[in-house]
Amino acid sequence: MALWDFAWQKLTRMRKLLLLLFEHRSLKRLSMQIAKEPARSQLGRIGNRLFNQWLIGHNGLGNRVGQWLCCFAISLMGMPLEGHAAVIPTTTGYAKQISMEREPWGAEDASAEDDKPRIPEPMVFDLMRPLGAHANEAEVNILGLFPFGSSGRNFAPEPDALGLPGVHPEWAPELEYAPLDGLALELELPFQDATLAAYKGGLQWTLGRAFGNVLIHGLQLIVEYDRQPASWLPTLTHIMGVRIDRVWSLLTMAGLRGITGRSHNGPLEGILNASVFADVAPEWTLGVETNLALAGSGQFDWLLMPQMQWEITDHVMLQGGVGARVANGASAAEAAIRLIRSF
Repeated sequence: MALWDFAWQKLTRMRKLLLLLFEHRSLKRLSMQIAKEPARSQLGRIGNRLFNQWLIGHNGLGNRVGQWLCCFAISLMGMPLEGHAAVIPTTTGYAKQISMEREPWGAEDASAEDDKPRIPEPMVFDLMRPLGAHANEAEVNILGLFPFGSSGRNFAPEPDALGLPGVHPEWAPELEYAPLDGLALELELPFQDATLAAYKGGLQWTLGRAFGNVLIHGLQLIVEYDRQPASWLPTLTHIMGVRIDRVWSLLTMAGLRGITGRSHNGPLEGILNASVFADVAPEWTLGVETNLALAGSGQFDWLLMPQMQWEITDHVMLQGGVGARVANGASAAEAAIRLIRSF
């Protein structure tokens, strides 16, 4: 057999295995089989069979490799080993919590009910709790932005998601709280390097849902005071989230930001943010966030931020990504990270 044919055969078998592992009905059957018998022995037999049949094509590799492969796939998909019901994404587009001990798709515990679409939050220009937040939800998080590798001297971006120029490392602790159903408040303290650079507060109101709980939308108002130079940045955006299917979702934010008290390209600029997400596993979400600020003079600032979201526990999430910012004919790379603790 030619080397190319041999490699193609192995790749085809690997593809079949991945399709099996990521098809939720097969995972459900697999988890039920594991739960019926002691996990170690049954898991080894199932994993060894899968590994031998689809990757190697012959028997005799031993249980250890099979156990590792099957344990890895099941842990990646958030499946239990024994004694608990499995969490399976449903065909309605939402992840239903079959087991009451865990909820998938992010550290949004009090919002895990099925009365609203489950839309992940963008990392950089985030929400004040998810749309449709319930009373007494709370969250603390911290965001870090780290620009590097500017491609030109003329790199002069518009104010970023923290309302700052975006040319030095920035970080911001944030507190979010929902006093009423559908209403969330925010208090944030943006820092530039080690200096407190601004005071930021806001509110977010969920307007409603539509199309059988597929779409949800609301308004977000942010008022920020920058200390140097002294200036106000009020921002009003309309937010719309759409759950396309059990994997894909979309979030858009469109509105206006006012800028007073500083030399700038005009008193108003448009804000247009669009993010797309793929829930690839119960604990993992991949996404691409884009943030566009367009000044009246024609100057613009565009951020492209691929990102991942990892639900470490039901109450803790880590987001991270590396992207690029383009402004005034120049560009710079930018890394971002956000750690979230919800209550």
